[in-house]
Amino acid sequence: MKPEPFAYVIDGHDNDSYAFRAYPSVARSQRLTQQILPDFGGVPSETPKRCEKCGMLLDKWHELLPGLRLRKRDLDLSSTYDGVMVASARFRDFYLAGGFSGLEFTVLPSDPTFFSMNSSRIVEFDAIVRGTQFAEWCETCRKWKSVAGATPAFLKTGFSISGLEFVRTDVEFGYADEQHPLLICGVQAAQSLKKSGFRRLELQPILA
Repeated sequence: MKPEPFAYVIDGHDNDSYAFRAYPSVARSQRLTQQILPDFGGVPSETPKRCEKCGMLLDKWHELLPGLRLRKRDLDLSSTYDGVMVASARFRDFYLAGGFSGLEFTVLPSDPTFFSMNSSRIVEFDAIVRGTQFAEWCETCRKWKSVAGATPAFLKTGFSISGLEFVRTDVEFGYADEQHPLLICGVQAAQSLKKSGFRRLELQPILA
C-alpha cells in the first residue's frame, strides 16, 4: 500500500529579483538562461552582514531588505534568486483568514504591497538519509558554501507537522547567496493552497 503524504514542500516560482545585490547586466538572449542559472555578478549591497573571509551572508533572515523591489509582480508566492521567499498581500490575507500557523510576514520597505516571509518553527532535515552533499566549509563563519540534495525531502523522526502549520528546515540548500531552507506545510494547508488559485505554486509530497 502506497504511503500517504504527511506534509508538502512548497515551491514558489522566481520573481526575477535579487535581495542582496544589484541586478546584473543581462542581454535579451540571456534572459531564459537567467531564470535557470541566475547571474550573481551584480554588485553586492553594502548593508547585509557578510563573512570577511568567504563572503557568506551572516544574518540573512533578519536583514530588512531596503532595496528589494520585485521585477515580476504577478505571483502571490515567489522567491528571489538569493533565496528570500516573498508573499503578496493577497497571500498574507489568505493565510490570516485560514487559521494557519507558523509564518511571519515583514513588509518590504521599498515595495510595501509585498512581504518577506519566513517560518517561526524549524524542523530537522535528515541529510544523511537523503544523501545531501556539503562542500566549501568556512572556519571563520562556520558555514558550508555549497549544500546540494534537497528533494525528495526527508525529515528526522520525531517531528510532527499539524495540518494547518507551516515550518522550515534547519538545513539551507544552494550555493552561497542562493541558500534557503525548504518551506513545508501540513496536509490541510496544502489542500487549501491547491484550491487557492495562486499561480505557479508547486507542492511536492513528503511521504511518511
